[in-house]
Amino acid sequence: MKLDACGWKCAYTGDLLVVGDNLSFDHMDPISRFPERRYDPDNVEPVTWQVNLMKRDLTKQEFLALVGRIYRRSNDDS
Repeated sequence: MKLDACGWKCAYTGDLLVVGDNLSFDHMDPISRFPERRYDPDNVEPVTWQVNLMKRDLTKQEFLALVGRIYRRSNDDS
């Protein structure tokens, strides 16, 4: 089970995942852009619902690049 494999922690934040509270499952390659991967179990990972909402239709790599740009920008303003 994917949740056991990740220790019940979000793939992005490391936050503990709780059923009925913050648990969501994300398609690393979004099904809106990669419909052929909809049922691919290797394309799904457990995340918090907040991360899933932010990621939307980005791939995992695109999302991480965006977060990196946001982080760097926030440090440039300090």
